[in-house]
Amino acid sequence: MANFELKALTPIKHDGELYLPGEEFSADELSAKRLVELEAVEVIGESEEIIEESEEFKDISVLTNAELQDILNERGIEYKAKAKKEELIELIESSEE
Repeated sequence: MANFELKALTPIKHDGELYLPGEEFSADELSAKRLVELEAVEVIGESEEIIEESEEFKDISVLTNAELQDILNERGIEYKAKAKKEELIELIESSEE
């Protein structure tokens, strides 16, 4: 399993050590993915794949309507201007199938 260099975005405790925002450390791939999903770190260097993969696991129910609309716009999916959050989420989820 590969190690990734990470930069803390929030105070986090990893492997018994406390890292403050801006501090750098390394972690295995599984830990790095989890920390990226939690938006607690950013990957330093060449690990673009881990960021892309983490998008699959993101809980979109915590996003705002504007953020959901941005996702739909990026995917070229039409929606009603006054669509409710649940409708936007449904459109996004149905586009992933």
